Amino acid sequence: MHHPRTDRLRAFAPVAPLLALALTSAVGCGGSSEEPIGGDGRADFVFTSERDGSDDLFVMDAAGGGRVRLTDHPAREASASFSPDGSTIVFLSDRGLGSPIHLMDADGGNVRQLQNHVLSWGTTRGRTSSPISLALSPVFRPDGQKVLFVVPTERPEVAGIYLMNLDGSEPTRLPVEIWGDTRAVAFHPDGQRVVFTRGGDIYVANVDGSGEARLTETTGGELTPRFSPDGATVLFLRSEWNAAERRYDYDLYSMAADGSGVTRLTETGRESGGTFSRDGSTIIFSSGRDGDSEIYSMRSDGTSETRLTRRRGYDITPAAR
Repeated sequence: MHHPRTDRLRAFAPVAPLLALALTSAVGCGGSSEEPIGGDGRADFVFTSERDGSDDLFVMDAAGGGRVRLTDHPAREASASFSPDGSTIVFLSDRGLGSPIHLMDADGGNVRQLQNHVLSWGTTRGRTSSPISLALSPVFRPDGQKVLFVVPTERPEVAGIYLMNLDGSEPTRLPVEIWGDTRAVAFHPDGQRVVFTRGGDIYVANVDGSGEARLTETTGGELTPRFSPDGATVLFLRSEWNAAERRYDYDLYSMAADGSGVTRLTETGRESGGTFSRDGSTIIFSSGRDGDSEIYSMRSDGTSETRLTRRRGYDITPAAR
């Protein structure tokens, strides 16, 4: 089934190269070449950066210091997310044939590819495009025992939201309807519900398929929904047509978990997704507002914005530890 907004929303998949295309600024222009000095050395969030010529994963503390490079590979790495205990990172990579979903230790070691018949469907059918788009939005279940992901294909026998074991075995499709534009999925902290996009709007449903509810219904389109750590709030990106500049603007919004109280948090039109900090007090997000896509932080109410990265090449898709 199709929706009139799906064509442009498909182009905003939550992987590094496509997120960069959503920004109207040219990559590599503007900005200082220096990172902020300071920080406490903790790995508070992981993000994708093109700063050294390829899409690799880095960690940094919440003050913008303590930057450490985790991957150094010519392949693209994107959409990284920590396990609940902070010991493991799940991420997308096109470094190998077949499945794009990989795990590694939080220090960047022990990289392993998660393989199963669902994640390898594209290569077994003669697909020649990058495997990084075969599955998207991998995240850990809140108990850390399984990985959730979405397969965004028009093939009904494969498309869906899945759970699998940490070794890639037993991929199980959730009885939840998705469309070709479904690019993001995330757990509620209770592990019993998921939030996802379909036809440009945000939905929630229990993992058994029951209790589905539509949270948004707008003329724009919603992307990358994420629950706050307490499950009371949903953070998301909204796209709206800017007639004056003839382009789509992307800004961050929040709302209550039942869809009420929608609040606009940013107004630059250049954002590309965000995440709550572990305690929910801060939002870490990427934005092209200063001529290059960089990482910023702000309070959960949208105040006290602070720029955290200052390097040429885009820095995107941050995820809190």
